[in-house]
Amino acid sequence: MRIIKIKNNTVSTRTYSGQDILAGEYHQIQDEAELVSFLTTTLLSDINTDINDPALIIVNDGVADLNYTQGQNWLLDLQEKSVVSKPSNEFSMQMNAVSTTCTKDSTTSMDLKIENYGSETYTYKYIWGGMIFGKDMQYGDYAVFQIVDKDGFGVYAGWYDQATFDAMGNEYVVKEYVKKSYVDPNKRMEFESEAPGAVPIGLYLRCKYTATDAGVDRTIFVNYDLHIKDNE
Repeated sequence: MRIIKIKNNTVSTRTYSGQDILAGEYHQIQDEAELVSFLTTTLLSDINTDINDPALIIVNDGVADLNYTQGQNWLLDLQEKSVVSKPSNEFSMQMNAVSTTCTKDSTTSMDLKIENYGSETYTYKYIWGGMIFGKDMQYGDYAVFQIVDKDGFGVYAGWYDQATFDAMGNEYVVKEYVKKSYVDPNKRMEFESEAPGAVPIGLYLRCKYTATDAGVDRTIFVNYDLHIKDNE
């Protein structure tokens, strides 16, 4: 951040966002967060732009005091501009992809397991959408997107017992969050879906692609936009 110093140009202590600045002393603004906090107080009005009325606060660029009569007090401009604060690190994006060959006149599934990578220890990941595209796709082809339990996660989580899971054929569709979406052969299809919310580690994201009997076999790609919550 650019160096910003402000000088108390009065004979008494002035206070901004709980920060006392003694008479005649400078205070260097430490970071964007403090700057945002200061700008919500009377700081800007105290930087007086009337040349016949001495300013209560003087702005300094870290080297010298700025002359407001010559338009140098650029801090005043921040009143009209948005202040960029430090980006939140709460969420980070992860892109994950799957691909497959889909025989024409058939339905083919491709699965992506939600799992930790490297030293990650997350309990959940969040699906915020993605895109599907491919080669030799035809009008009438469509895709369905599901969250599937293939490894008995639901047994461990107490959703059902092992016998029930076995009776399901060892695959249980936890949620079908895109029921049916036709593809456009001429462009990639983007889909947004925050509906599934937090998807537990151990479940699978499944794309079921149905191809018509037209054309030839398709090559299908899916990019998933996953997010992780760093402070989880």
